[in-house]
Amino acid sequence: MLSGHRFSVPMLPVLQYHCGISSICGTIFSPCQGVRRIARVHFCNVWVVVCMVVLRLQVINASHFHFRCESSGFFAYFGGSTCHSCVLLTFEEKKRVDDCMAEFEIRQCGAYVPDEKIYMSNQTGSVPVILLLLIVACGASRPLVEPLPSKLDHGHKKPLQTSRPFNVAHRGSNGEFPEETAPAYMRAVHEGADFIETDILATKDGVLICHHDVNLDDSTNIKDHREFADRKRTIEVQGVNITGYFIVDFTWEEIQILGTTQRYSFRDQQYNGQFPIITFEEYISIALDAPRVVGIYPEIKNPVHVNDHVKWSDGRKFEDVFLDTLKKYGYKGSYLSKDWLKKPCFIQSFAPTSLVYLSNKTELPMVFLIDDVTILTEDTKQTYAEITSDKYFDYISQYVVGIGPWKDTIVPVKANNHLQQPTDLIARAHAHNLQVHPYTYRLENQFLHFDFHQDAYKEYDYWINKMGVDGLFTDFTGSLHQYQEWTSPLPSKS
Repeated sequence: MLSGHRFSVPMLPVLQYHCGISSICGTIFSPCQGVRRIARVHFCNVWVVVCMVVLRLQVINASHFHFRCESSGFFAYFGGSTCHSCVLLTFEEKKRVDDCMAEFEIRQCGAYVPDEKIYMSNQTGSVPVILLLLIVACGASRPLVEPLPSKLDHGHKKPLQTSRPFNVAHRGSNGEFPEETAPAYMRAVHEGADFIETDILATKDGVLICHHDVNLDDSTNIKDHREFADRKRTIEVQGVNITGYFIVDFTWEEIQILGTTQRYSFRDQQYNGQFPIITFEEYISIALDAPRVVGIYPEIKNPVHVNDHVKWSDGRKFEDVFLDTLKKYGYKGSYLSKDWLKKPCFIQSFAPTSLVYLSNKTELPMVFLIDDVTILTEDTKQTYAEITSDKYFDYISQYVVGIGPWKDTIVPVKANNHLQQPTDLIARAHAHNLQVHPYTYRLENQFLHFDFHQDAYKEYDYWINKMGVDGLFTDFTGSLHQYQEWTSPLPSKS
C-alpha cells in the first residue's frame, strides 16, 4: 500500500495494538532512543499500526503524543520538555480501490506532504487502520524542518480570494482548539480561512511567540508548574496593574514546558495542556505550507510593554525584530500588489506609533486596531473619540489601509442585549479609503445579540450586507466560510 512513498529513509519497527470492543491506549517506544516513550496512541475498536519514519535527521525527542479522530481529520501531537510538534492529518477521499480502502492525504504542520497517503478502512472491528506519521527533522529545541518553512514544491496554489470580505481566523479556529496553537491555525486553514490571525509577543531572551496576553495566566497551565511560582508579580500595562506570570520573565526554553488551555470555560476543555505555544516563525510556516494561498495577520502586541522589558543585543527594538522576521520569509509589497498576493500579510496594532514606524520601513499594509470607547491607546494615550475623528482618519490613512474596531463600538448594544442605531464609523472610514475589519464574531449565545435570534448567519448577513464591512475576525472560521460559500460562492475552476 505504501508503494507511492517517496522518501528513501529507513522505517522503525512497527508495533501493533489490538482491542476488541474497548478503547486502546498504547505506548510506543523508539528502539533508537532506548526505553524512552515517544508516543501515546488513543483509538477505538480497531487494530492500530503506527509507522514511524525518520525524515532526514532524527526521531523527534518527545515525551508524549496525543492522537484523535474526528469527521474533518486526524490530529496528532508530539510534545516534551525540549521540543514539540503538532501534526494535522486532514483528509479528503480521493478514490475507492478494489479492497474497499479509502485513500487520504496526509498533511503536517511545517510541511504539507501531498504525496504521502493514509490508508483507512471504512470497516470497523478488527480491520487495520494504518497511519503514516511523518516525524519531521528536529534540532535541539524545535521539530519543524529547518529552515522554515519547508522546501517542498506544492506546485500552483489556488490564489487568495479578493471578491468578498476576508474571513480572518481570530487566533486560529480558537472556538474549537486552544487559541494561537498549531491545531487552531491548521484547523482554520482546513475550514477555509483567508487569513490566520495572531498576536506576537517576545520572551525574556527575545524569541517572538504567538500569544494574546502579556501574561500566561488565562490560556496556559502555568499555575500547574510550581517551579515557576516565584515568577508571579505585578506590572502596570496600559495604565492597569496586572498580577500574574509575564512572558517577558520567561525564556523560550521555559515557555516550551507549558501547555496551552482553552480560555473560555464554556468551550471544549479536552485539549488543555496538550498543545504548546508556538513561535512566530512556526505560525508563518503553517500559512506558507498550506495547500492554497493563506494570508497572515500578525499583531504587534503591547509594543511599549515589550520594549520596556525585552532588549535585543544588536540594539533593535520589538518592531524591528518583528519586521525582520516577515522579510526573512519573503513578505513584501503593497496591498493587492503581485508580491503581496503571493504572500498576503496585514500588520495590525493598537499602537499607532508602531504602525507609523513600520510603514516607513515596508510597503506591507497596516491595520489600526481600535479598542473599547473607555480604553486609551497604549503609546499615545489618546481617547476613542480622538482616534475615530475625521481629523485623525486624515492622518492615519497616510500609513494604514484599514481599521479594526470592536464591533460593539460600531453598533452599540443596549443593556437588554438589543442593538442601538449604528454609528457612522464605517461610512467615515470608507470615505477616507480605509477598510474596516471588525472583531470578534463568535457563535455562542452570550455573544449573539437578540436581534439576530441566536442565528450567526443573520449576524454575518447584517455586517456584510447591511454594514458593508471588508473583513471579519471570527473564532469560528468554518461557520463564516460556509455562510459565504452559500451566499457568495467563489467561481469554480473552468
